[in-house]
Amino acid sequence: MKPLSILQLPKFQPKQQFAFDCLANEKLLGGATRGGKTFYNKLMLIRLCSAVSNLRTDIFRLHLDDVYESYMEGDGSFPELLAIWERDGLVKITNEGVEFLWNGSGITLKHLGSDRAKSKGQGTPVQVRIYDEATQLMESRFRFLRGWIGMTEPHRETAAKELEKVFPQFSQEERFNYFPQIIYSTNPIGPSAGYFRRNFVKAASRYQIFQAPPEDGGFNRIYIPFKVADNKFENEEAVRAR
Repeated sequence: MKPLSILQLPKFQPKQQFAFDCLANEKLLGGATRGGKTFYNKLMLIRLCSAVSNLRTDIFRLHLDDVYESYMEGDGSFPELLAIWERDGLVKITNEGVEFLWNGSGITLKHLGSDRAKSKGQGTPVQVRIYDEATQLMESRFRFLRGWIGMTEPHRETAAKELEKVFPQFSQEERFNYFPQIIYSTNPIGPSAGYFRRNFVKAASRYQIFQAPPEDGGFNRIYIPFKVADNKFENEEAVRAR
Protein backbone atom coordinates (compact mmCIF):
# COMPACT_ATOMS: atom_id res chain seq x y z
CA MET A 1 0.00 0.00 0.00
CA LYS A 2 1.47 3.34 -1.07
CA PRO A 3 0.61 6.77 0.35
CA LEU A 4 -0.67 9.69 -1.65
CA SER A 5 2.00 12.14 -2.71
CA ILE A 6 3.27 14.31 0.14
CA LEU A 7 3.31 17.14 -2.38
CA GLN A 8 -0.38 17.57 -1.61
CA LEU A 9 0.63 18.96 1.76
CA PRO A 10 1.17 22.72 2.16
CA LYS A 11 4.67 23.77 1.20
CA PHE A 12 7.16 24.89 3.78
CA GLN A 13 7.72 28.61 4.10
CA PRO A 14 11.41 29.64 3.67
CA LYS A 15 12.32 29.57 7.37
CA GLN A 16 10.56 26.24 7.80
CA GLN A 17 12.37 24.82 4.77
CA PHE A 18 15.68 25.94 6.25
CA ALA A 19 14.90 24.11 9.48
CA PHE A 20 13.85 20.96 7.62
CA ASP A 21 17.02 20.91 5.50
CA CYS A 22 19.32 21.71 8.42
CA LEU A 23 21.70 18.87 9.31
CA ALA A 24 21.88 19.67 13.03
CA ASN A 25 20.37 16.95 15.22
CA GLU A 26 19.18 19.25 18.01
CA LYS A 27 17.30 22.36 16.90
CA LEU A 28 15.93 25.25 18.90
CA LEU A 29 13.11 26.97 17.03
CA GLY A 30 12.73 30.05 19.17
CA GLY A 31 11.26 33.49 19.03
CA ALA A 32 7.90 35.14 18.63
CA THR A 33 4.49 33.60 18.87
CA ARG A 34 2.76 33.03 15.50
CA GLY A 35 6.08 32.46 13.78
CA GLY A 36 5.04 29.15 12.20
CA LYS A 37 6.85 26.79 14.57
CA THR A 38 3.96 24.49 15.47
CA PHE A 39 2.79 24.16 11.88
CA TYR A 40 6.37 23.35 10.89
CA ASN A 41 6.37 20.55 13.47
CA LYS A 42 3.24 19.04 11.93
CA LEU A 43 4.46 19.18 8.33
CA MET A 44 7.92 17.93 9.29
CA LEU A 45 6.58 14.88 11.13
CA ILE A 46 4.15 13.98 8.35
CA ARG A 47 6.84 14.25 5.67
CA LEU A 48 9.37 12.20 7.62
CA CYS A 49 6.93 9.54 8.83
CA SER A 50 5.52 9.09 5.33
CA ALA A 51 9.00 8.69 3.85
CA VAL A 52 10.84 6.59 6.46
CA SER A 53 9.66 3.19 7.67
CA ASN A 54 9.39 2.35 11.36
CA LEU A 55 10.11 5.94 12.38
CA ARG A 56 8.87 6.55 15.90
CA THR A 57 8.25 10.13 16.90
CA ASP A 58 6.59 11.96 19.78
CA ILE A 59 5.50 15.42 20.86
CA PHE A 60 5.71 16.63 24.45
CA ARG A 61 4.07 19.61 26.09
CA LEU A 62 3.58 20.44 29.74
CA HIS A 63 -0.06 19.31 29.73
CA LEU A 64 -1.60 16.59 27.57
CA ASP A 65 -4.73 18.60 26.78
CA ASP A 66 -2.51 21.39 25.41
CA VAL A 67 -0.65 19.11 23.02
CA TYR A 68 -3.94 17.59 21.89
CA GLU A 69 -5.49 21.01 21.27
CA SER A 70 -2.42 22.25 19.39
CA TYR A 71 -2.02 19.24 17.11
CA MET A 72 -5.39 17.51 16.84
CA GLU A 73 -7.97 20.29 16.74
CA GLY A 74 -8.84 23.09 14.32
CA ASP A 75 -7.29 24.39 11.14
CA GLY A 76 -3.96 22.83 10.24
CA SER A 77 -4.39 19.93 12.67
CA PHE A 78 -3.25 16.39 11.94
CA PRO A 79 -6.85 15.26 11.24
CA GLU A 80 -7.29 18.06 8.71
CA LEU A 81 -3.91 17.59 7.02
CA LEU A 82 -4.30 13.81 6.87
CA ALA A 83 -8.02 13.62 6.07
CA ILE A 84 -7.54 12.07 2.63
CA TRP A 85 -5.06 9.50 3.91
CA GLU A 86 -7.41 8.61 6.77
CA ARG A 87 -10.30 8.23 4.34
CA ASP A 88 -8.19 5.91 2.18
CA GLY A 89 -7.15 3.78 5.14
CA LEU A 90 -3.51 4.85 5.03
CA VAL A 91 -3.34 6.37 8.49
CA LYS A 92 -5.13 5.80 11.78
CA ILE A 93 -5.78 8.86 13.95
CA THR A 94 -6.68 8.46 17.62
CA ASN A 95 -6.50 10.59 20.76
CA GLU A 96 -2.99 9.21 21.28
CA GLY A 97 -1.60 10.26 17.91
CA VAL A 98 -1.19 9.08 14.32
CA GLU A 99 -0.13 5.72 12.92
CA PHE A 100 1.07 5.38 9.31
CA LEU A 101 -0.33 2.00 8.44
CA TRP A 102 1.77 1.17 5.37
CA ASN A 103 5.22 1.54 6.96
CA GLY A 104 5.02 1.24 10.76
CA SER A 105 5.85 4.87 11.52
CA GLY A 106 3.92 6.93 14.02
CA ILE A 107 3.46 10.11 16.05
CA THR A 108 2.55 9.91 19.74
CA LEU A 109 1.22 12.76 21.86
CA LYS A 110 2.63 12.97 25.39
CA HIS A 111 3.02 15.34 28.30
CA LEU A 112 5.88 16.09 30.67
CA GLY A 113 4.03 17.64 33.57
CA SER A 114 5.25 15.25 36.28
CA ASP A 115 8.10 12.95 37.23
CA ARG A 116 5.75 10.03 36.66
CA ALA A 117 5.24 11.17 33.07
CA LYS A 118 9.01 11.47 32.71
CA SER A 119 9.55 7.92 33.92
CA LYS A 120 7.04 6.59 31.37
CA GLY A 121 9.22 7.99 28.60
CA GLN A 122 12.32 6.02 29.52
CA GLY A 123 13.29 2.76 27.88
CA THR A 124 11.43 3.38 24.61
CA PRO A 125 13.74 4.85 21.96
CA VAL A 126 12.37 7.35 19.46
CA GLN A 127 14.03 8.86 16.42
CA VAL A 128 12.34 12.28 16.41
CA ARG A 129 11.20 14.08 19.55
CA ILE A 130 9.54 17.47 19.77
CA TYR A 131 9.36 19.50 22.96
CA ASP A 132 6.71 22.11 22.20
CA GLU A 133 6.68 25.21 24.42
CA ALA A 134 9.94 23.76 25.73
CA THR A 135 10.74 26.60 28.15
CA GLN A 136 7.64 25.63 30.13
CA LEU A 137 9.14 22.18 30.84
CA MET A 138 11.51 21.38 33.68
CA GLU A 139 15.10 21.14 32.45
CA SER A 140 15.81 17.99 34.47
CA ARG A 141 12.95 16.16 32.77
CA PHE A 142 13.75 16.82 29.12
CA ARG A 143 17.47 16.30 29.71
CA PHE A 144 16.73 12.96 31.38
CA LEU A 145 14.71 11.78 28.37
CA ARG A 146 17.50 12.67 25.95
CA GLY A 147 19.02 9.29 26.76
CA TRP A 148 16.22 7.51 24.87
CA ILE A 149 16.55 9.36 21.59
CA GLY A 150 18.48 7.41 19.00
CA MET A 151 18.53 5.19 15.94
CA THR A 152 20.26 1.89 15.29
CA GLU A 153 22.87 1.65 12.53
CA PRO A 154 20.74 -0.68 10.34
CA HIS A 155 17.75 1.64 10.71
CA ARG A 156 19.88 4.65 9.76
CA GLU A 157 21.11 2.83 6.66
CA THR A 158 17.55 2.04 5.60
CA ALA A 159 16.40 5.59 6.40
CA ALA A 160 19.25 7.08 4.36
CA LYS A 161 18.02 5.21 1.28
CA GLU A 162 14.39 6.17 1.94
CA LEU A 163 15.35 9.84 2.32
CA GLU A 164 16.83 10.07 -1.20
CA LYS A 165 13.58 11.49 -2.61
CA VAL A 166 13.12 13.84 0.33
CA PHE A 167 16.67 15.20 0.31
CA PRO A 168 18.13 14.60 -3.17
CA GLN A 169 20.64 17.39 -2.49
CA PHE A 170 22.19 15.47 0.42
CA SER A 171 24.99 12.96 0.18
CA GLN A 172 24.45 9.41 1.43
CA GLU A 173 26.47 10.28 4.55
CA GLU A 174 24.36 13.37 5.24
CA ARG A 175 21.15 11.36 4.95
CA PHE A 176 22.66 8.67 7.20
CA ASN A 177 23.35 11.28 9.88
CA TYR A 178 20.02 13.15 9.60
CA PHE A 179 18.53 11.16 12.48
CA PRO A 180 17.96 11.32 15.37
CA GLN A 181 16.27 14.70 15.68
CA ILE A 182 15.33 16.72 18.78
CA ILE A 183 13.22 19.82 18.19
CA TYR A 184 12.59 22.43 20.86
CA SER A 185 9.97 24.95 19.73
CA THR A 186 9.28 27.71 22.19
CA ASN A 187 8.73 31.32 23.09
CA PRO A 188 11.44 32.97 25.25
CA ILE A 189 9.48 32.80 28.53
CA GLY A 190 9.33 30.04 31.16
CA PRO A 191 11.26 28.26 33.91
CA SER A 192 13.74 26.67 31.46
CA ALA A 193 14.34 29.79 29.37
CA GLY A 194 17.77 30.27 30.96
CA TYR A 195 18.90 26.81 29.83
CA PHE A 196 18.07 27.52 26.19
CA ARG A 197 19.52 31.01 26.34
CA ARG A 198 22.86 29.71 27.68
CA ASN A 199 23.12 26.52 25.66
CA PHE A 200 21.66 27.58 22.32
CA VAL A 201 21.10 31.32 21.88
CA LYS A 202 24.36 32.52 23.47
CA ALA A 203 26.46 29.44 22.66
CA ALA A 204 26.91 30.30 18.97
CA SER A 205 25.70 32.68 16.29
CA ARG A 206 22.22 32.27 14.90
CA TYR A 207 21.96 29.62 12.18
CA GLN A 208 25.40 28.22 13.06
CA ILE A 209 25.72 24.50 13.76
CA PHE A 210 27.90 23.68 16.77
CA GLN A 211 28.49 20.65 18.94
CA ALA A 212 27.09 20.49 22.45
CA PRO A 213 29.48 19.37 25.21
CA PRO A 214 29.40 15.65 26.08
CA GLU A 215 27.79 16.36 29.47
CA ASP A 216 24.86 17.98 27.66
CA GLY A 217 24.25 15.31 25.03
CA GLY A 218 26.99 15.98 22.48
CA PHE A 219 24.57 16.51 19.58
CA ASN A 220 25.13 19.00 16.78
CA ARG A 221 22.96 21.98 17.67
CA ILE A 222 21.53 25.08 16.06
CA TYR A 223 19.38 28.03 17.05
CA ILE A 224 16.88 29.10 14.39
CA PRO A 225 14.85 32.20 15.31
CA PHE A 226 11.27 32.26 14.05
CA LYS A 227 9.55 35.64 13.80
CA VAL A 228 6.01 36.68 12.94
CA ALA A 229 7.44 38.20 9.75
CA ASP A 230 8.52 34.69 8.71
CA ASN A 231 4.89 33.55 8.62
CA LYS A 232 3.06 34.86 5.57
CA PHE A 233 -0.26 33.68 7.01
CA GLU A 234 -0.08 36.12 9.94
CA ASN A 235 -0.56 39.87 10.10
CA GLU A 236 2.56 41.10 11.89
CA GLU A 237 1.07 44.43 12.94
CA ALA A 238 -2.05 42.83 14.34
CA VAL A 239 -0.06 40.21 16.28
CA ARG A 240 2.19 42.87 17.78
CA ALA A 241 -0.81 45.01 18.70
CA ARG A 242 -2.42 42.10 20.54
